[in-house]
Amino acid sequence: PKAKFFSLMGSLSSNSSFSPFEVVHAIAQATGAEGYFLPAPFIADSESDRDVFLSQRVVLETMELAKRADLAFVSVGELTETSLLRTQKMISEEEIASLRDLGAVGDTNGIFFDQNGKTVDHDLNRRSVAIGLTLLARTKTVALSAGHRKLSATQAILRSGAIKGLIIDGDSAVHLYQSIQKRK
Repeated sequence: PKAKFFSLMGSLSSNSSFSPFEVVHAIAQATGAEGYFLPAPFIADSESDRDVFLSQRVVLETMELAKRADLAFVSVGELTETSLLRTQKMISEEEIASLRDLGAVGDTNGIFFDQNGKTVDHDLNRRSVAIGLTLLARTKTVALSAGHRKLSATQAILRSGAIKGLIIDGDSAVHLYQSIQKRK
């Protein structure tokens, strides 16, 4: 009950199938703990809009609390037409193509990274209201990944240095292990 749960990314979306607010609220309710969310969109319309959101006291306070988290859980997203970001129309077909052109292979918290786990220089990264890979590296961050289609993104985020643990399905774990063994 003394725990505090935080959303590490903007919690407002126009579609209820993707709602960090709901996740934080459900966990806080189930445990009797406190829940905090970022009352801002996942990805702002512009960099200046993002700056406005980040200047709001309620957002600043939650970001500061989240930066001091003892443990973080993040999901790994792949850059495909069937990814959550595309099926929920959170990013456009053109944006996904331009991310791929820059070498992006996946995302976490709306922060897009390349095969080496380095953040790509893209407009979406500058508009994301989220805790980035640099700050995630300062805590015990666990990545959640399921399915073969996410293996490339999972391997990349593991290379970022931000991830200290991994929760993955069995089939993907076997493929990941075999891939690592081939490189040795």
